[in-house]
Amino acid sequence: MALVAVSGHGQLLGSASILKTTLTHQHLTPWLSSVFVPNELRLKGIASALSLRAIDEALRLGFERLYLFTPHSESLYARLGWQTFERTNHNGLPIAIMARPTST
Repeated sequence: MALVAVSGHGQLLGSASILKTTLTHQHLTPWLSSVFVPNELRLKGIASALSLRAIDEALRLGFERLYLFTPHSESLYARLGWQTFERTNHNGLPIAIMARPTST
């Protein structure tokens, strides 16, 4: 599933995906993936809004948790309620693997 943030004027602000599996931990599902916001639009809450919408969509689809991995944005996701449950390396890059319940 692709999520797209669009301004009131039709400008593309960012996107995110919900995937069944990812390159690591294929026994866990679903995954927040490919969150993208252009550099000039960062720090405006767009990535946060996309991430929170992904949680709502995963809940709507009947999932109790949503997973992600990130090499750089662990603090952003932690502020949104995600919890790191593992740290590992993927292709030589250290990543945090995180999860968040879809309901509170």
